[in-house]
Amino acid sequence: MIERYTRKDAATIINEITIDDPVMYSHPWTVSFTARARPDEELMEYICQEGEKDSAKLQCPAIRDVPKRPGPRGQ
Repeated sequence: MIERYTRKDAATIINEITIDDPVMYSHPWTVSFTARARPDEELMEYICQEGEKDSAKLQCPAIRDVPKRPGPRGQ
């Protein structure tokens, strides 16, 4: 896997990921994401929420307002 970040201009970053695994794929393939700056918005830190065990401790509205998933067997 090759991951490449390219600054296109002062407000744009392109993230390009190329997967090259001849055992699993017949040819390499690439996916690309474009991130643009939003000067009116705060840049939030990415937080992995696997298991969501700490989401109650987080204070940002985007996390607080996420509906709770039902537990096993409707708990």
